[in-house]
Amino acid sequence: MKVTNTYKQVIASLSIEAVWEVLENTSYIIESYRSITLARGYYGDSVINSIGAMVSMLAGVFIAQQLTLYSILILLVLLEAGMYKLLGDNLTLNIINLIAPRLINK
Repeated sequence: MKVTNTYKQVIASLSIEAVWEVLENTSYIIESYRSITLARGYYGDSVINSIGAMVSMLAGVFIAQQLTLYSILILLVLLEAGMYKLLGDNLTLNIINLIAPRLINK
């Protein structure tokens, strides 16, 4: 089997996503989510949610391979703004909440 850059990118991306899915369901992260968000009843992701996240990530890898860096950055900003407008939540807020919750929750 010939190992291509795409293959390496997919394996690296799947590995990172799988590690995050495991970490995201640890008591530490779950308690962190509960203490800083409206997710008071959150008990972790379901298996189907984790699988959906991995499939979405794979789709993102293949889409990103077709776009320029500039297009990827524009898409990222649009998706984050859309998620915030639609749900009041997005990846950026989750990262900030996990790293420095006092910046958002004053």
